[in-house]
Amino acid sequence: MLAEPQRQAFVDAQREVTLTQNLIYIPVFKGRLNASEARVYVNKVRDFITIKNIVDDASKKIVLGIKLADQAATWFNDHRDVDETFDELADKFIRRFTPAGTETRNIQTYLTMKHTSYNRFTV
Repeated sequence: MLAEPQRQAFVDAQREVTLTQNLIYIPVFKGRLNASEARVYVNKVRDFITIKNIVDDASKKIVLGIKLADQAATWFNDHRDVDETFDELADKFIRRFTPAGTETRNIQTYLTMKHTSYNRFTV
């Protein structure tokens, strides 16, 4: 049995761990194209994983997708690959939901449309 001061220190440490675990809040992410929001979301997930001591890659991926909604949830369900690690999936997520990635996709779409339109109306 622990002496009273040791027991109290143990109880205080447990209380602090519990409070810290409860302070980590993962916000809902709907897929707004904002680089800081995507990074903040992934960083909150990483903090949660660290605090909860989650080491299994499959569990980490579940935590990454648990608070996604709308287009972010659809993207996550469509694009997660079984062979990817958590870090690879998180990086892919950030790239998808940052404005730079969107600009590249928009330019590619525009060029494709321009090319097909040009071919359609020329003889």
